Amino acid sequence: MVETERKARIKRTVLTVSFFCCTGLALIQCSRDRSDDSLANGPPAHFPTEFAPSLSPDRSQIIYAAVDTVVPSNSGIYRAEINLPIRRQLLTVPGISSPTIAPDNNRIAYLVDGKIQYYLVAEDSGYASAVQNQFESIEYIDDSTLIAFAGNSLSRVKEASDSVEVFLSAQYPTIISEDSVLFLRQRTVTVASIELTNLRTRESSILALVEVAMDARGLSLSSNGQWLVYTQLDQGERYVYSVDLKAPTPTHRRLVRCYSDEALIVEENLIVFTGNNGLFFETDYFGSNPTLYGVVKI
Repeated sequence: MVETERKARIKRTVLTVSFFCCTGLALIQCSRDRSDDSLANGPPAHFPTEFAPSLSPDRSQIIYAAVDTVVPSNSGIYRAEINLPIRRQLLTVPGISSPTIAPDNNRIAYLVDGKIQYYLVAEDSGYASAVQNQFESIEYIDDSTLIAFAGNSLSRVKEASDSVEVFLSAQYPTIISEDSVLFLRQRTVTVASIELTNLRTRESSILALVEVAMDARGLSLSSNGQWLVYTQLDQGERYVYSVDLKAPTPTHRRLVRCYSDEALIVEENLIVFTGNNGLFFETDYFGSNPTLYGVVKI
């Protein structure tokens, strides 16, 4: 079933590429036979570097940040539909990080120099939060509440009241559902745990232990709870790892080298990460045949 859906998605992408090429807009489509060696070439100057992908709560699109030092107007917030992943720029913003979209698919929050900003897609307007705290990351948990991370603490930030409430000692969170958050917690000098906490009951469970304390980033959990994906440093270089949590003996697999902290499961058996040319690439839970993700406008 998953393979059939992916073939259908590829067919739709090819048809879209053909349409845009006929209308005079050149596009690059993902090549399904590219190997990891093909990531060695540097990025064209007009391609922004893509990072910080965030999956919408309904799993229909990803919102992400991009930076382009050659063409600054390319820097900002982008969106790509999961079923037809053509990149579309929503907003030009320099210095952006950690974009996240609310369940209503209209409200986007992001950080500039660590401070919260808001953008309304339908209204094409935005404003700065009155909260003066600086954060490392933010993520919507409902239409009016963000989970924000700074230092060793997670906080709830209410948009309407601009209130900040610290509620958990943890790091590098990822929202799984309205009442669940995945995060990293230091256990010893050399080991950290990846845990899942219910925000209503405050009960936590350890999903995995990772060596080399606090190097893990970009935590992502599959919708069925079976696969955990994250990135981690190995001899100074960052790689994507996967773990089958339901295997009799869960094994941490090193998949492919990546060039930002984040790796994201966007649909079953499909991981998106930043390749060394600055663009998003995709692979599966076993690191097979990394290829360019979706379609890139030139």
